[in-house]
Amino acid sequence: MHLRELLDNAVLTERDNALRRGFAPYCPDLDVTGEEYTSLVVLLNLTLKRDQMGDLCDEHQAHQLLLDDNHLARCVGTVRWQHSHNLKYPDSRVSGQRLIMDPPPKIPGVVTSAGLEPKLGWAHNSADINLAKLFGTSFRHLGVTTNLALQLRQQVSVWLEAFVRLGMSSTAINELQAQLSHALAAECIPLAVSPYSKQVRFIYQHDYCAITPVVSHALLASLQALIYQTRCPHLSLEHAHPASLGSLVGAVGGKIAVLHYPPPVSHATHRGFSQSRAQRLAEAKSLFDQSVLYDRIFMDALDHLISPPGPTRRQRKQQRLSALRYLRRQLAVWLGPIIEWRDEVQQDLAQVEKLLPESLERKILMVQQSAMLELCLEVAARFHLELQSHPVGRRYAYHPDLMGPIKTQLRWLLTKLAQPRDATVAQFREQRCYLHFSGLRVYDAVALANPYLCGLPSLSALVGFTHDYERRLSALLQRKVQVDGVAWYLRNYQLSSAKLLPEPSKPVSPREVTAIRTPGVIDSRYCDLGMDLVLELRFPEDGTAPTIEEQTLLQAAFPSRFAGGCLHPPSLYEGKSWCNCYTNQGELFNAVSRLPRTGCWVYPYRSEINDLKGMFAALEADCRLRPVSTGYVLLEEPTARAGSLEGHHAYAESAIGLALCVNPVEMRLSGMAHFFADGFWHMREANRAILMQCASNMENTHGAMQAPEL
Repeated sequence: MHLRELLDNAVLTERDNALRRGFAPYCPDLDVTGEEYTSLVVLLNLTLKRDQMGDLCDEHQAHQLLLDDNHLARCVGTVRWQHSHNLKYPDSRVSGQRLIMDPPPKIPGVVTSAGLEPKLGWAHNSADINLAKLFGTSFRHLGVTTNLALQLRQQVSVWLEAFVRLGMSSTAINELQAQLSHALAAECIPLAVSPYSKQVRFIYQHDYCAITPVVSHALLASLQALIYQTRCPHLSLEHAHPASLGSLVGAVGGKIAVLHYPPPVSHATHRGFSQSRAQRLAEAKSLFDQSVLYDRIFMDALDHLISPPGPTRRQRKQQRLSALRYLRRQLAVWLGPIIEWRDEVQQDLAQVEKLLPESLERKILMVQQSAMLELCLEVAARFHLELQSHPVGRRYAYHPDLMGPIKTQLRWLLTKLAQPRDATVAQFREQRCYLHFSGLRVYDAVALANPYLCGLPSLSALVGFTHDYERRLSALLQRKVQVDGVAWYLRNYQLSSAKLLPEPSKPVSPREVTAIRTPGVIDSRYCDLGMDLVLELRFPEDGTAPTIEEQTLLQAAFPSRFAGGCLHPPSLYEGKSWCNCYTNQGELFNAVSRLPRTGCWVYPYRSEINDLKGMFAALEADCRLRPVSTGYVLLEEPTARAGSLEGHHAYAESAIGLALCVNPVEMRLSGMAHFFADGFWHMREANRAILMQCASNMENTHGAMQAPEL
């Protein structure tokens, strides 16, 4: 939007409100090309509080402010606190530091501030937040994002003429330019790490390195604008004293919007016993998962199968293939409850035969595994009947263009289910074994994975867990243990609305013995998790798997923290074997493929996205995708710095990537090879980036991931 469009509004109140929004950092930058003089007038008047200013276009008031040496000097003094990355967010106790650095390099598959136009924010003394608007407000001029301080330092003639027109002498302008050039630095990095800045340890170039995650002003501002424009899933963090956190937080009243993409796990953690399911059948209720019929994307897929959109034959073919894949996945979800029940009742078929009436569900439960394909026609007929009972789906039931595709996809699924699973094939490689931790619970884990995203905890938590386990287990076994990959299954997820109080750490009076009080609350989001972990262990020294005596120590080395929360294995009174060691891939897959369908596996996802719009497009194209915090991209090479937890320290941006949330039924039908090839995470560091990626085939990290066959 151009400034002239806002100035044409004749209603004073509406025009002033529109101008304040237009120059606010949470809105797209306003184009001021050709309106430099008016822009200078508005920016000068914005340095006053709202109750002190009647009209933002008042030239007389702007003239007085410009010639007020004291007022102008205070505005110039705020320039030295402009930043590219806000060190005061979210903890305003960080003081006397600012960070101006170039954006990190572009890395395919993750979103950072790379590729965004450089944009400066401001954060310092909250009393000066309005004064900082004169030289710190971002706008577009000649197609480039900039601010008034940068324009004057570059000696852009149209802005010098605007100052002269408003009454400033050439000598005063030259002195102002010198002051701004001195205050603005091409690069500014603190010499010491503030005790209030967060630090996380990682292994970088074979040594420990402390990393301080910092928030990019350009990325956070772009995210606010996109969230308010597209209304994508989000929630707001409420920060007390927003002016202390900077110009952006102050402009939104302390309510920073962050993406909110929780994992697709069911809120119902328990689906009932066989008796209750039999009772549903006795009441003529279906046991198939009818939630797929309420999926808008599923109905769109059926539409595409009837009449594929696209102007070219190739585009129509691609749309049809995509719709067939989605149809197959949703049919697998529809069959999920019966397949899950079949796994439960295989041990006691006689009891099921007494409980169940004659029905298709009973046939699926009782039929031999090799004869599953014989039920294809009956299963297809049941699906069309349930589709017919749905108010929106009834027009697709028994459609001649859908009869063939539905039958074909059901035949494929039943063929996969009929295949025997041989637990004796696919032995592990030498020097390796796998651990399956089941039924784990995490309380008060940090759901705010990074300053831009809430949902799945940061994938860096997996690295912290595995590294802690490596150290503990190596010490107990007295030999080297290495974790080469970790697979993550979520049983349940519950976001908490409570705010956790920090530990008391601040004395009431620093000069005498007094009580210790709690510091201010920094808003965040927390969640409770139920999960399973599968760890791939390697013993590089002697290559022997743990002996029976050593396996008793596998539980003793179990950590007690995960993603900032308390990690608990199943209680003793539950009597569960929650730590199992496997030396055979088939046995492990047979165990993990039967996990409840109400959860999901979190798989790595290879993509080429590197900006927010590309990420939103990918999320809209595949509902299984979730944005996740995949690691950090360093803004500098690690260096020695005072206050660091380690010998080397670096400032870094949090990286946003994508993960694939795979339904357990889909994971099972995709097969064992797909699970071991694409289901494990591992952290890699390269090109000044520390990122979680797929544990297998890491040399091809930039290739686009093909959609799974299911």
